[in-house]
Amino acid sequence: MGRKPQVYNPTQKSEFRRMTVEVALQRAIAAQSHGWRWGKHCKTHNERAAWINCMKLYDYTIIQLNRTLHGLDKINASCTNSDIQIWLSTALTNLETCRISANDLNVTDFILPHVSYNVSDLISNSLAINEDKVQKQYFDGNYNEEESFPSWVGREERRLLMSRSLVAETASFVVAKDGLGSIGPCRPQLM
Repeated sequence: MGRKPQVYNPTQKSEFRRMTVEVALQRAIAAQSHGWRWGKHCKTHNERAAWINCMKLYDYTIIQLNRTLHGLDKINASCTNSDIQIWLSTALTNLETCRISANDLNVTDFILPHVSYNVSDLISNSLAINEDKVQKQYFDGNYNEEESFPSWVGREERRLLMSRSLVAETASFVVAKDGLGSIGPCRPQLM
């Protein structure tokens, strides 16, 4: 017999925001679980390398999603909407790194069907929902300078980042590959 799916009816935006992160976390755990089972099917060195990398990145993604949920629960009183945005962005970046590494190793067809589970889309949705909270914080007059930075940015760093003298300074060098002149890529200069 099949299980009857639970129906959630959020009554507030905060409940909906939490629910989207919970669903992303559940799907990330399911994708990771499937990925662990699929690892024994790696046939080449590149498949194995991409698989190991993606499994580590899914670990990190799950950590960030859990951190986000704890922040939404207000377990950490110093958690801000900016912190939540950073954690969700980090989780999404982890998944994008998995995709890019599989592509770089030319094993996209092997890895991505087994670790997808629409987790990136779900995290993107969570980011969009949280962005609304971040925007309202800044544009509805509820702007608090203390919350304009993540909680881990100290008072001295905040002061430096908000300094007018930093804004007035201009770059003393440029690194770009514009194809028009003698400006080249960074890598050969660093080697």
